Order: sequence, then C-alpha cells, then structure tokens
Amino acid sequence: MNKKHRGARNEMLACAYLLGEGFEVYRNVSAHGAIDLVAIKDNQTYYFDAKSIAPNESGNINRQFCLTEEQLRRNVIPLFIFPDGSCEIYWAATKLENNPKTFRCERCGKQTPRTTAWQKYCSQNCKVRAHHFRHGYVPKRPRQPDANAPELTADAVNLTYR
Repeated sequence: MNKKHRGARNEMLACAYLLGEGFEVYRNVSAHGAIDLVAIKDNQTYYFDAKSIAPNESGNINRQFCLTEEQLRRNVIPLFIFPDGSCEIYWAATKLENNPKTFRCERCGKQTPRTTAWQKYCSQNCKVRAHHFRHGYVPKRPRQPDANAPELTADAVNLTYR
C-alpha cells in the first residue's frame, strides 16, 4: 500500500476511533493543511492531526515528533494510528489536557463554557468592549436636541425643485 493510501486509511481509522469515543467528527477535505480532523464533544472543539506511528526495533514507540509551529499555535492534538489499526490520542502534547470545561471572562468575570482552548471572552460584545478599552476608544454619546432650537416641521422646510 503506498503512502497516500495508507494515510487516507489511517485517517478513516482515526475517524472511527473518535466516533466510538463519542466525538462528532469532521474531516479536512483538502489534501494539505495543519488540521486533519475537527471533533466536537461536550460543546468543546478539538483539532487533531492523524499520525501513522510504528514501534522501533526495540519495540518502543517514539512520541517525540515535531508538530509545525502553525499546529502548535492552533493547539492541534496528535492522534496516533498504529500498524494494527488501534489509535491513541496523545493529550500530553497540548495544553488542552489541563483546561477546564469552563473559564472566567477576562472582561466581565462571568463563568462560561469553553468552546475553544484560546477563548478569553464570553461573548462578542465583551471582546469588542475589551478591545475598545485597550485602545482608548470612548463611544460618543448621541447628541441631545437643543431645547432652544425651533422644531422643524414639514411647513418650516421650503423645498424647491428646478
């Protein structure tokens, strides 16, 4: 079996394994990309890279491999597929293992369910307000009508067309 077909087979084995573990699984349709599988479980999103792995001559499995910088930045989790078809999620390669399922919003302090590993704010509103605060933006108040100004009515406005 050539390398391309073995990789596709192993991705399918990884999907079957994640489905069996209770994840909702989505595959990357592109042949290239930092993320092979996106899986959701308990309202938490996980990004996996399917890795074919085989024991060395002494029977040990070397888990010291390199994730790309992009994969590390995106908190991609390696999912190992062994020659016998068994799979193993290597949680230790990522910070997700220690993340709680909830977090405290950095702006309002509300305890909120975590949907991504890098989430800081409970809502888009909190995210925008925090951005405005960091950059010194102060929203303008709506102008109050002048009490002494005459009220405009349809009769007061003289429109002429030429």
